[in-house]
Amino acid sequence: MKTLKKLDVFSFAKFQAVMGAILGFIAGIFYAIFGLVFGSMMSSLSTEMGTTTGADAGIPAAGGAALGIGMGIFGIILMPILYAIGGFIGGLIAAFVGNIALKICGGLKVVLEDEGIKPTV
Repeated sequence: MKTLKKLDVFSFAKFQAVMGAILGFIAGIFYAIFGLVFGSMMSSLSTEMGTTTGADAGIPAAGGAALGIGMGIFGIILMPILYAIGGFIGGLIAAFVGNIALKICGGLKVVLEDEGIKPTV
């Protein structure tokens, strides 16, 4: 059994940024699907009601499609970036606070397993 005494702040922040980007991409897929469905509904409503998407809304019929495409682009491209930035900042804070907690409680006991890989000389 080994004792973890300190976390490398930037290493943990990078790990959290990668995790955030992955989760942001997954969330972005759902957001894009929702945006495309919502934009499609807005476009179909505008064709049924005339040239606007609602009662005197002033939004042209193509506005629903543009909204759907915009939400799709935001979901697939920007959400992973924003989640990665948030993950990095959150990782910095979590590692900093975690190091203070590790110092107070004397470390964290962890069990590490040697996989039997022998170093080559």
